Amino acid sequence: MKLSFAAAALTGSLLPAVALGQPSARLVTAKPESKQARYARLDQYAQHLPASQAITLEKLAVSLTAQARTDDDKARLIFTWLAYHIAYDATLSVGDTTHYYRRCMPEYVLQNRKAVCQGYADLFTDLATRMKLPARTITGYARTSADTGNLLSLGNGHGWNGYQIAGVWHLADATWGAGGTLNTNEFQQQFEPFWFDTPPAQFIFSHLPDSASWQLLPIPVTVAAYQTWPYVAPEWFSLASGEGMRKALPTSAKPANRLPLIKRGSYGVKLIQAPQSGELVANQPVKFVFSVPTGVEMSIVTDSSSVPLRVAGNYWQATITPVAGAIRVLVQRKDDFTTAINLLTYTIVPQPLRPRPASPGRAPSPNKEVYLRP
Repeated sequence: MKLSFAAAALTGSLLPAVALGQPSARLVTAKPESKQARYARLDQYAQHLPASQAITLEKLAVSLTAQARTDDDKARLIFTWLAYHIAYDATLSVGDTTHYYRRCMPEYVLQNRKAVCQGYADLFTDLATRMKLPARTITGYARTSADTGNLLSLGNGHGWNGYQIAGVWHLADATWGAGGTLNTNEFQQQFEPFWFDTPPAQFIFSHLPDSASWQLLPIPVTVAAYQTWPYVAPEWFSLASGEGMRKALPTSAKPANRLPLIKRGSYGVKLIQAPQSGELVANQPVKFVFSVPTGVEMSIVTDSSSVPLRVAGNYWQATITPVAGAIRVLVQRKDDFTTAINLLTYTIVPQPLRPRPASPGRAPSPNKEVYLRP
């Protein structure tokens, strides 16, 4: 139970009326609607759909279908409507067998506008079926940044959806698309479109289905590997692909150290090499390498200095030896210094009491560090 109306776009062509004997007007063709613009239009419609259009499941399905031109439209409309109109019910426990299943039924969720993950997923499946969109409720386990230890515990039980378009299955989590709960278990609505049509190679870092076939991956991830991965925030996929992150993470018998903290907004920067652990050992040099687009610059900032990344071949890189405090990887646009973002943040920990002595006459090598190299 874990916890991200505009008018239709003009299509075709217009031929303005002209008087007899006048030269013909030039044909004007409307620009194709982009996927981003289409989703924005559908999201507005679903968000502001009047309550009178969602009195019953059938009426809601008809109202959403009226705005859909494709199966992808249908799935997006269902996802967004759930995100904006159903609140997470933090008071309902899976152990409450007296009320749990009744309060997860689509009719109950629609009338009360509250649900846990099972309710969100089953309502998605119900609406999709009525809208002739193949869909399934998927059960399994999910993890957030707060989860440690056994990730397959009852508290990590979760439900989400698969839906099919042109014979291909896609994944969505309407519960997480709706927002999350605060420390007080109070639900905070916040639309998170990342959880719609999330690529399976990214989805697997936080969602492990009971059936490996619902991973939708060519080679399924094992339960043992999933248990050893660190938490991977969605923001990482602006820097690296899901496939790259999967190859970069170790498959040791023990859980990996947490990744550095990451913030949204990379200005097109791509990760080539950076320390994997969010904790760096003092006096041990580390190397950073990124692919940096034109108009963007990066620097490594410590509590006492700032080291810019320099061009080396096709990439930008810097090597730094941390002393204490923290290291922040700063990215910003060259023409606007107000855009600076602390993209990655590392904390510095003291060296072990008995560090291994370096070879005589040889400086420590940054290659001793374990790196992410997606």
